[in-house]
Amino acid sequence: MASTKKSFVRAYRLISPKRELEALNGKGAAIHGGRWNSEGTRMVYMSMQRSLSALESLVHLTTPATRKIRFLLLTVRIPKEMIHDLRNSLPDYWHRGSQGTRVTQKLGDDWTRRSHSLGLFVPSVLIQEESNLLVNPLHDASKELKVEDSRDFFFDGRLC
Repeated sequence: MASTKKSFVRAYRLISPKRELEALNGKGAAIHGGRWNSEGTRMVYMSMQRSLSALESLVHLTTPATRKIRFLLLTVRIPKEMIHDLRNSLPDYWHRGSQGTRVTQKLGDDWTRRSHSLGLFVPSVLIQEESNLLVNPLHDASKELKVEDSRDFFFDGRLC
């Protein structure tokens, strides 16, 4: 009998240490909304590279003081078969202005509501050739998410 060994992908999330226990619940995204979800929709944003995770966070840190604080870089393991890929099926304008944001928020909200997959690969707006991973924390398989590593992270002072 053939073994059915699961394969996993690793994604990265940069968070404030005070948010570590709620890092995978999506409440922050529900409060503020984002590129791929509107307010009220829970979603967890992660990146497929550590460097992209740092860059995606850096664009939201508006003052040098916020860039000098300690963060945690989480490595999260997600079952590969539970991830859908949206990267090659977006309209050309998905990353441009408010019209693009409305389109991506609707796509993300609909995906979360349908709950067909735990994760969704999407391109990064910052570097479109690299990928982010959205996670639906309300999906039945969200219990399969595993934080494999959590380590301190500080932005290099030259970026501040």
